[in-house]
Amino acid sequence: MLWTWNMNDEPSLKRKTLNYIKSTASHVKNRLKKVSQQIWRDRVHQCRSNECRYYVKKKDRCRHKRCGCPIAKKAIRESENCPLGFWKQ
Repeated sequence: MLWTWNMNDEPSLKRKTLNYIKSTASHVKNRLKKVSQQIWRDRVHQCRSNECRYYVKKKDRCRHKRCGCPIAKKAIRESENCPLGFWKQ
């Protein structure tokens, strides 16, 4: 049977928690460095555009299984990237 992505699918709370812990550990290891305001805006715009099928406007969150993060918070961290490769480095 072919698996299809359902708009109601998103990472479990456990997966989101693990993703957040890994994200925070990377951010701390990177000395809490943040991207410039322009890069942050570009990243957020990429997520909020219609290109990303995992973005949920109502929650301002990514539903990709390797993410599940609040976009505005994740996009500010220099150590982070988009699991689908939408963010330019």
